[in-house]
Amino acid sequence: MKINEFDFSQGRGKWRQMLLAGVIILVLSVSVTNANIKVLIFAGQSNAEGVGSNHNDLPVDLRSQQDDLFFVDRYNTNWRKMDSPNTRQRIDQGYGPYGFGGEVTLARTIADSLGGDVYVIKMAWSSTSLERDWLNPDPGYSGHRFGVTPGDSLYTRMRSKVYDALAKLENNTGQETEIAAFFWMQGEGDASSNFKNGQWVANFHTMYEDNLVELAAKVRADFGDANLPFILGRIGDDFSTSNKWTNVRNAQVSFAQSDVNAYWINTDSFPMATDSLHYNSQGHQELGVAFAQKYLEVSSAIVPTATINWISDAPIVLPLTGNTKVWVSYDANTGLDLIVDVLSNDGNYSWFGGTRVEIGAADNKVQEVPINIFGALTSGNSYLISAKVVPRGGNFTQAIAIQSRVRLTQ
Repeated sequence: MKINEFDFSQGRGKWRQMLLAGVIILVLSVSVTNANIKVLIFAGQSNAEGVGSNHNDLPVDLRSQQDDLFFVDRYNTNWRKMDSPNTRQRIDQGYGPYGFGGEVTLARTIADSLGGDVYVIKMAWSSTSLERDWLNPDPGYSGHRFGVTPGDSLYTRMRSKVYDALAKLENNTGQETEIAAFFWMQGEGDASSNFKNGQWVANFHTMYEDNLVELAAKVRADFGDANLPFILGRIGDDFSTSNKWTNVRNAQVSFAQSDVNAYWINTDSFPMATDSLHYNSQGHQELGVAFAQKYLEVSSAIVPTATINWISDAPIVLPLTGNTKVWVSYDANTGLDLIVDVLSNDGNYSWFGGTRVEIGAADNKVQEVPINIFGALTSGNSYLISAKVVPRGGNFTQAIAIQSRVRLTQ
């Protein structure tokens, strides 16, 4: 029995090749920092909750169970796959027994762009004010509607539910979690409802920007990321042209412009329900897509990281022709491609960018990878096999951070 073993690292990658009596068993481990499970928070009032929608209006492919989209809501912090209608959030205010919010197309758009599983925590309460209910609750109003007790608020209630959901996800997966972005669709309550402590208060709308600053500070402090992206939807202009409404809209833009990690999206063109206050089903879908697009835009500067383990599922015996397979297990924080190149020492065999497999943002995923050999790998020759992780759609010259090679000699 002849065994040749070569271990070396380039960057933080490691190849190991063992040769046993003409049988090559190939093991590749390419390692970069492990990625936490990234979780998105989708919060606000009725236009976050989904009032105005009906799940039957969703495209057929989104009405079925989404195996890569997971969510919890204020009613239930146990993680489940997005499904319709059984796990859709029940909407209390009409428009059919079950509705949906922008979380559906938010998650679907991100998953389709980056690959992998997407996790959303939805915390939405209809007819709420940032001042009166979320930050500084009116015990008479908020307590009556939501059971908020002295010293409590919708924000502290949301925080508790988020902590609970994250703990359950970590317990279920064995992986650490992190909040990747906070989405906020709210403001109508502060632009129209100024009743607090049994009297009318005239300045909710003038307090809105300061309250957004407070909310963002709380979210970032409580979820451990001073630079957490805060992405808000500016309330639409269909329902009212009052000074209060205009002030809230302006406050949302001003806040986003003054906070380096805050962003706003324009919702004015999104289709509305007949009340001109809530989005209809199409509008909620467009809201989710717009949120996702902004998230993808602002998170593009994130340095991709991955851990990839590639182990042949069967010995590779030379000469080899046709196809063979390996299994890849990986962790990744974004959608990436794994490409495999083959080059012979004598120059008669070269295949750059040959095998390409998409890997998504996920942890501990196992995926089958076909290796298509267009010409025979023969005994008595040396082959340089290169594995590179590249941006989605990138080529072998764009390898990011990791690049490992081994020379196989038979």
